[in-house]
Amino acid sequence: MSKKFIFIDIDGTLLSHITGIPDSAKEAIDIARENGHKVFINTGRVKSAVDAIIRSMPFDGMVYAAGAHVELNDSPIVEHNIAQEELEELIKLFEEKNVGYVLEGSSISYYNDKAIAFFNKRMENKVNLKPQVSRHLVQENMVAPLKNYFARPTPINKCSIFADNNDQIYSLDEALDKKYQFIIYDENHSGEIFIRGIDKSYGIQTVLNEFGGKMEDAMALGDSMNDYEMVKAAGMGVAMGNAHDKLKAVADYVTFDVDDAGLFHAMKYYKLI
Repeated sequence: MSKKFIFIDIDGTLLSHITGIPDSAKEAIDIARENGHKVFINTGRVKSAVDAIIRSMPFDGMVYAAGAHVELNDSPIVEHNIAQEELEELIKLFEEKNVGYVLEGSSISYYNDKAIAFFNKRMENKVNLKPQVSRHLVQENMVAPLKNYFARPTPINKCSIFADNNDQIYSLDEALDKKYQFIIYDENHSGEIFIRGIDKSYGIQTVLNEFGGKMEDAMALGDSMNDYEMVKAAGMGVAMGNAHDKLKAVADYVTFDVDDAGLFHAMKYYKLI
């Protein structure tokens, strides 16, 4: 079989928020690479929110921030940031709508008070989670209060939003400039804001350009709506068994849940391992 390019989401795909990274997933990645395929992370997380455990795994490259930041061999290939003036306008809008928000950057992320309260409540309900499994349980010195951003701004790739209800979320969506893409998660009144046109499929294409690869030779595995573009675009688009129904609808193959060796079974199905 010719060399394939495998792109794996983290949360809900590589990483179970109950059991951590399944041994079957680690085995699948090792075998795929031994068989000559290239394996990459493609996550909505910014670099500062990706645990050292995951970064130390044998990946051929990392796509962070849903395509905005791509690294190969720990060297940046591309990084898109929201312009500071535009970010300040976004912050004004977030404050007007009274939502929790996180300004997410490759070196550090900044939380407002409402976002901190949201995560404190979330952790109270998930006290048995393994330390590495929560997206926002990040390394020391990788998060800071919002006032630190205003004191010394650093580059920001994307924003995450947390609200009390979906009315707040959709009110924000209506007011948001169309230069941004807002992926909404109705189930927990939250969302992610990206520069429009910069998504996970863009991240895949950026990597493929470096290797001279084609989209038809790419496999994309995901579970969430920020995986939609890459699963739809890739030659082998895979939705996890625990994926959103809309993602399953555009996938070429629906595998098992993350906790039921879904990643392993998908690679086996396509004869990559």
